[in-house]
Amino acid sequence: MSKKEAYCQTQSVITEHFADRLKLHKQTKDIYLDDSIFDIAKFRNEILEKHGILLENDQYIYELIYLEAEKNTFSPIEDYLTHNHDAFDGIDYVEVLKQVAEQALHIDSSSIEAKFVTKTLVAAVARIFEPGIKFDQALVLYGSQGYFKTSFFEALAGEQDFTSIHLSNFDKDERMICQSKWFIELGEVEQSIKRAQMGKLKQFLTERSDTFRKPYDRKTITIPRSFILVGSTNKREFLIDETGNRRFWVIDLKEKIDIDWVKENRDSIWAAATSAYLEGEPIYLTVAEQELSNRQNRQYEKEDIWTPVIAEWLAKRGTQPFTMAEIVSNALGKEIKRMNNVDQSRVSQILEQLGLEKPTKTTRVNGKPGKYWMVKEAVAA
Repeated sequence: MSKKEAYCQTQSVITEHFADRLKLHKQTKDIYLDDSIFDIAKFRNEILEKHGILLENDQYIYELIYLEAEKNTFSPIEDYLTHNHDAFDGIDYVEVLKQVAEQALHIDSSSIEAKFVTKTLVAAVARIFEPGIKFDQALVLYGSQGYFKTSFFEALAGEQDFTSIHLSNFDKDERMICQSKWFIELGEVEQSIKRAQMGKLKQFLTERSDTFRKPYDRKTITIPRSFILVGSTNKREFLIDETGNRRFWVIDLKEKIDIDWVKENRDSIWAAATSAYLEGEPIYLTVAEQELSNRQNRQYEKEDIWTPVIAEWLAKRGTQPFTMAEIVSNALGKEIKRMNNVDQSRVSQILEQLGLEKPTKTTRVNGKPGKYWMVKEAVAA
């Protein structure tokens, strides 16, 4: 049998016997045969047993199965959201979302924290109806053990569409896990927020799609994101990077979440969030709100171990200007050539936190050119 004949035979079998049984999951891009993820071995065996035909070319099977499944897409989460929106037609979404803050989380519905919750819920809806929409924030619940932080996210997403992971490699395996769910919780979020990988985490939060090759697939695929990232922690100081901290919306829980209320009102919560999305509720903070969030985040920042060392060195110098090489060598006892960009950025961040302004131009001090940090007021140790 020629390649053309083999291809046409495969196409004919799939079109005649499987067209109405194949469908494609909108979010995960998984192919389903009936109600199960497509399994080529079972598929080939069924054709052989029922129709006496042996299909041997896997590439033809995958290509033609995908083309047929693509004609019949489905999304359980989208169906759920649409159904609830219709079932709760006319719902006062503003009031319901206020209740999530007040009844479930026990926070002031007029606070910035309540805005975090509303915008996260609306973003979760937006990611389903507009996969890949820009959203690089993560709601983080801070509170004691036993406060139902993880349970809150799981109750909202549903058990099948929720998982808790620690991001460390940002590789294919982790991306595949994320793409298979709706809510991805960074459990013990401080395990994912580490100085050595902060750049990767910021990049991961910013990305709007993921590219990888699924097991047994021949080609890589790019899938727009339909999931959101959230987090939980019982450690107060977990933020370490000032430039990345803006991405985390932190809620300080004062008491246990009313998880029973969340479970009982899940459908109306998502009806409200869907209504808010359809009404154009923004999923980002205003400039003023972001500034407030940034200020509040300072209470969750972990002091860098280099900070007191650098502060002490600066205090001894008074207002004398200095270069990066000088502070690295004299304060930290390191050679500038051994400091990578991450370390130098770390030093710059500490200096800015201490009130100094990062130099942008080369100047001369005592006849020596360089980018000098100018100290207007002496730093206290």
